[in-house]
Order: sequence, then C-alpha cells, then structure tokens
Amino acid sequence: MIRVLIVSESSLLGEALHATLSREPDMSTVFMPAGSEPDGGVRQWRPQVALVDVDGRAGLDATRPVTAALPGCALVVLTEQQTPAVVRDALGCRAREVVSTGMARAELAGLIREVSGEGRVVDPAVALATLATTDNPLTERELSVLRLAAQGIPTREMARKLFLSEGTIRNRMSLAVRKTGSRNRLEAVRRAQELGWL
Repeated sequence: MIRVLIVSESSLLGEALHATLSREPDMSTVFMPAGSEPDGGVRQWRPQVALVDVDGRAGLDATRPVTAALPGCALVVLTEQQTPAVVRDALGCRAREVVSTGMARAELAGLIREVSGEGRVVDPAVALATLATTDNPLTERELSVLRLAAQGIPTREMARKLFLSEGTIRNRMSLAVRKTGSRNRLEAVRRAQELGWL
C-alpha cells in the first residue's frame, strides 16, 4: 500500500485529491493543510510520497516542513504555474515530480506509483517550458529597477533609493522593457518573474 500525504492551502482541492486518490486500490491518503508541520501521527504513518500543491514560487515554502520532517518521503509538486522558475525551484527543493494540476486521476496515480519506486518524472509540458528558457539579458542595474517596479515603487522613489536621476531610472526601465520583449514595465516585471530572473 502506497502511503500518500496531500498538502494544500486549499481545503477543497486537498479533500478532493484525498477522496480521489484513496479510491485507488493500492493507495492510502492523508490530507494536511499547507503551512503546518507533519504531526507525530503523520510521522509514525511514514508517508512514502508527499503531493504538495504549490501556488507559484512563494508556495514552495510549503515543501520545507515536509522535507525536513520526512526526509525519506518522495516529494511531488503539483502546480498550475508551470513557469521555468517554478520548475527549477521545485527541482531545487528535491521534488521528484513536477506535474500540472490539470493531470487526470489515472495519470497522477500512475506517476505516484512510479515515484514511490524511486523514479523521477517531470511533466513533459513543464519540461519543455523550462528548456525554452532564454539566458537572462538584463544587467544587474536593469534588474534593480525591475525589482523596485515589482514592489509598485514609482520612478521618483526608485531614483531616491538607488541614488540616481529619474532620467537614468527611465532609461534603465526602457532597456529592460525592450530586452524582455515587453510593451510596458508591468509586463517586463511579469516576464522577468516568470523566467526566474528576479
């Protein structure tokens, strides 16, 4: 019997995965809300696979209590955001699988069986997105401006924080927008975040 720990911020999704996977004849499942640490009961139960629902790069924090408390447990990251940055970070958190939330039950169950036997799988769509990543063309100066823009800081405040003129800030932002193939600063920030440059 494969013991599967399901971790999600969404009780609805967590309970749905719990109900779905527990129908598999060779699987036993337990649901745990994201942000909590595996308690003594879960540790004693010794799950073989942890299926962690992740919402973007910040959501990967939910994997840390699991990997710390259950070092022998195979980590599977389930995500809607199949960006290269999320995939790289998930694999960096020792995930054996990175899969889409849209995966069919039978396919997900098959992947869990595979990973419980020491296999490692990455959803092909996610792998292609990662391989398509281009090298970061932005300089550290352009990145510093984009980081502040990501926080919603206006040009005048950026200039004050970076000890530069507003004209210099605008020039760096224009270069960042052009290099990322974007139409404006918001799109440039979003693209840089998706590609893991920020």
